[in-house]
Amino acid sequence: MLRISRVCIVFVFAALMLSACQLIQPEPAAQEVQPAQVDTELKQAFAGGFSGSTVDMYGVFPNEMYTPTLAGFVEKTGIEVNYSTVDCSTPEFAQMVEAGKGPDMCVVTYPSPIVSLARKGMVVDLHTFLSPKMLQERYEPQWLRWGEMSTPDGTIFGALITHFFPASVVWYPKAAFEEAGYVVPSTWEELLQLSDQIVADGGTPWCIQNGFWGDITAGAPAAQWVQDIMLRTVSEEEYEQWIRGELKFDSPQVRHAMQLMADIWFKPGYVYPDRENLNSTYLGDLNAALQSSSPKCWMMREPSWISALTPFEGEFGQEYAFFNLPAIDPAYGQPIQVEGHFLFMLKDRPEVRALIEYFTTGAQVNAWIERYETQGFDVSFSPHKGAGLAPHTTLRDQITFDMIQNADRMGFTAIDIMPVETNIQFARSMVDYVAGQIDLDTALQQIDDSWPAP
Repeated sequence: MLRISRVCIVFVFAALMLSACQLIQPEPAAQEVQPAQVDTELKQAFAGGFSGSTVDMYGVFPNEMYTPTLAGFVEKTGIEVNYSTVDCSTPEFAQMVEAGKGPDMCVVTYPSPIVSLARKGMVVDLHTFLSPKMLQERYEPQWLRWGEMSTPDGTIFGALITHFFPASVVWYPKAAFEEAGYVVPSTWEELLQLSDQIVADGGTPWCIQNGFWGDITAGAPAAQWVQDIMLRTVSEEEYEQWIRGELKFDSPQVRHAMQLMADIWFKPGYVYPDRENLNSTYLGDLNAALQSSSPKCWMMREPSWISALTPFEGEFGQEYAFFNLPAIDPAYGQPIQVEGHFLFMLKDRPEVRALIEYFTTGAQVNAWIERYETQGFDVSFSPHKGAGLAPHTTLRDQITFDMIQNADRMGFTAIDIMPVETNIQFARSMVDYVAGQIDLDTALQQIDDSWPAP
């Protein structure tokens, strides 16, 4: 059971000085008092300390799917969790919080707005009650690093990542691929050679959309390609500097990534639909083109969760499959890009602390993954140390798990953890750049100018 230590108090018995000239008598050996132990809020909650209280929680997931994953906490503590399906990544939610309203805590898919709320001092530092030592025992360093946020008073640990899934995967029609004699590439050079071969055979290698959900999310796919390439062409330190705004968009590293993206996106014959229609094509529009008996395009870089929203026909591993986007620079090995869900806290009360700590135990994420499996949603994984493959059971689960395990390094989706102003401008500039309305210099300058002042 977890415990937080108070400051250790050591009592020292000093010898009395008989006079200014007298020698001080030797002191008896100091007796060290053992640190007093304090129960964490979660242990107090399990003992019934907060029974009858309520935690208000928002999240994007359906109530009927998410609430059951918290049943263990509710049963053991008597704390009611009032969960509501509300998207915490919208400007409207940020305005609600700034007005002093909103929930006690929220789980969010795209944390950029929360990063911006933290910069205004509106997110609780989880280190005020979660021991760094305990967190390090339960999570690998990157999961904790990605939860750090800037505030007016410095850096805080503002969010837990509850679960994650691969983002840099390339979907392909496996049966048609094999029939055509195509082989899954293992390097960037092989990827380009395969693309050229498909063109030579009269096909179009890439299915690409840049509309995403529409509205302010248009342009996100192009941004995701850039961050995938950045992860494969710069050091881990440079990638993190880019996320924090210390490495400018108008830099040789980002320019190089943009050029590699353009070499595919803008090359005649490489992309379905053509460049003029990329911004008006949306997430899920291309599944049918990829899976037709004579594919209109052969490879589609989309996150692994896309099949939860726009299902594919047939069986994974037979009619269709995916592979990790190959490495580019051998110096950086084979990376994998991941996305995930962030849990953050807005109101600091004991019962809220208890629920936050409950998430660190892994109990909620295991219940969540089991529900993903039984209800046919996309596969996600626990960030906890030693989580392993369980409770995943399918071939797709195993292939995805192996992809994660075999990666040499992992990077989080950069656009999602940049400040919301930069998140929006990055996507918007990529729309205009893809449409040919602005050049690369203008796009990079626009994004750099959007970065908020410290």
